[in-house]
Amino acid sequence: MDTNQTANLERMRKQILDVISSSPSGGFRRVEVRRHLGHVDEAYFKRSFQSLVADGSLVKKRGGRYVTKESVSLIRGVIKVHSKGFGFVQVEDGSVSGDIFIPPSATGGALSGDEVLIEIVDSDDPRGASGVVKSILRRGHEEFVACLRLGSEGYEVCPLRKELPGSLPLVDAHDQEALRGAKESDWVLARLVPGRRENSPMMAEIVRRISKSGSVTGDLNALAKEYDLPKPFTHAELRGVEDLEPLTIPREDMTSLMMVTIDPVDAKDLDDAISYQPGEVPGQCVVGVHIADVACYVTPGSKLDKLAQTRGFTSYLPGRTMPMLPGELTSDKCSLREGQVRLAHSVMMTIEESTGVVLSTRRVHSLIKVRQRLSFEEVERHLHGKPGVTLSEGIGEMLDRLAGLAQTLRNRRHEQDLFMPISLTEVRVLCGGNPVRVVGIRRVEPTIAHELVEEYMILANVQVAHELLDRGIAGFFRVHNDPDERLLSEFAMQSSMILQRKKPPQFKTRKALVGFLRQLPGQALHDLLCFSFLRCLPRASYSLECTGHFGLGKVEYCHFTSPIRRYPDLLVHQQLLARDLGQHGRDEQALYAIETAVNALEQNLDQAGFAAGDRLKLRYLSSIHEESPSTLHEALVVRAMAAGLSLYLPEFGLMGFIEREQLRGGVWRYEAHQFALVNQRGGGQRYRCGDTIYVRVRCIDVVRGELNLRPM
Repeated sequence: MDTNQTANLERMRKQILDVISSSPSGGFRRVEVRRHLGHVDEAYFKRSFQSLVADGSLVKKRGGRYVTKESVSLIRGVIKVHSKGFGFVQVEDGSVSGDIFIPPSATGGALSGDEVLIEIVDSDDPRGASGVVKSILRRGHEEFVACLRLGSEGYEVCPLRKELPGSLPLVDAHDQEALRGAKESDWVLARLVPGRRENSPMMAEIVRRISKSGSVTGDLNALAKEYDLPKPFTHAELRGVEDLEPLTIPREDMTSLMMVTIDPVDAKDLDDAISYQPGEVPGQCVVGVHIADVACYVTPGSKLDKLAQTRGFTSYLPGRTMPMLPGELTSDKCSLREGQVRLAHSVMMTIEESTGVVLSTRRVHSLIKVRQRLSFEEVERHLHGKPGVTLSEGIGEMLDRLAGLAQTLRNRRHEQDLFMPISLTEVRVLCGGNPVRVVGIRRVEPTIAHELVEEYMILANVQVAHELLDRGIAGFFRVHNDPDERLLSEFAMQSSMILQRKKPPQFKTRKALVGFLRQLPGQALHDLLCFSFLRCLPRASYSLECTGHFGLGKVEYCHFTSPIRRYPDLLVHQQLLARDLGQHGRDEQALYAIETAVNALEQNLDQAGFAAGDRLKLRYLSSIHEESPSTLHEALVVRAMAAGLSLYLPEFGLMGFIEREQLRGGVWRYEAHQFALVNQRGGGQRYRCGDTIYVRVRCIDVVRGELNLRPM
């Protein structure tokens, strides 16, 4: 667009605003504005008017009348639209307490993730304010990954993200050329296209084909594109990494210390080791947490630093790992390999063994040599006295002492910090073969070995956080806000339904909440309640301000122990290294932009991980169903509602749903006072939260990540 065209459009925009600003409180229809302007270029008028609506300068009111945004009280926020059509807007500036309800008829064509302007129409409802979407400022998902399907009206695309509509018709639903070479069931990259008329439904067009669906590789390619996950490092990005030399800094030789790494059996990026030695005073010991000194290779502003900052974290999906740093560092130069001298950043803590009190701490750059690499399974077998574990001389005694002290530390944390005892069983997808396929599902229970490592990593993170604050070093703290009281009340109500108690538990104090969580019954109900509790907690995040960690009960906490896999940890190492070298690290102003970026990256990676896990679990469940359609699965009722039953399958770590029409043997009705679906034909039959039910697979939609079930 040339300068004259831009000037003409701006002039037309001003004329339109002047006309509407002079309108009565009810505003003008577009045709009335056109009439007031007289003889003008129709194309300029149309484009200018549309741009004013798009950027929120003009707001459409009832009856098709437009007013300026200054004449109405509009609020900016991001909308989440439910599958039933209604939505909620989260207000960005905190001017309104709680989310604003948007009825199905008032969403204005907005989709989940869109940034919108809304008008409050009812603020007196005790359930919360409600409003109307007046303008869509920015689409949250202009382009998206979807599966191509042939519907009754021609080709359509089914978005991978659940927050988008279940299907969108193609603009050219019968045109083969518009498919861009894609075939039915292929994963494609699609783009949103407004309907042909102002109030007509949203449509889509295909940008390009991504991959064939129905395979693990195809699904992971689609997920990687949808969530913009890191691609493999290019040759240009890797150039010079092999020859990279670390910064020179005085180091303490700790190669004679007895130390081990404890990691998953297939881990390659070994970035933490633990040592133990008796203290100079009886009853004391010195525990060392030794972290790979990655910052000596990755300096602020370097090519590698920029790559790591862009990626933020190592991405782990079932069957695929996308590292934050090149393998030459993560698996070689910086990996704490058994028997190899490595550069480390060590936190040496003198601890009173009987109480777990840290008497003194010193942080030092060091040279270390890991005596033995161990897996969690090996440590667990040793601590339980099981045979089959070969340990180097002295390692067994060291593990016993570390385990005993770790239990003391954990007991101390429980008594003083009142940490949230959430030990949720992880259900992992196992992939293998060529081509890659899902070979099984494994439940990973929390173990003593995991708790051992966790205690010392937490302890080191706390000590480093203390130092950052004491010395005034700018860095990232790990913060976790308290849960909203309303959400905590909802969890209490749901807990009473799951446990089938008459009165909900009272969580007036932190001690009462921790006590309730520590006494949860049975594995299945325990996991279900922990899962429900986690959903009412806010996300933990990184911040330049140290505001405390609710889950851990810590006032001061940061992440220091995984600089190979997390950029916030690497940044803390860089800041400490700069101080140790007598240099100035990044100031707070430089860190604010990084803070926003890493939090967004972490949230995106979490969403990608959940999406990948669910879909590959569904692939596996689908294969079981194809081989044996009559297979029964145990499920727990998470919620009973008028539409049916929301269920949790502990075996797979999946959520599913039974439609009310699928329930047999009567006429089922939702009874709100019982929070249950009740058989109206009598007999006392009912389904409510916490009930166990045996189900079969009815249908699986891997694209949407949805599982429909039917009762036995």
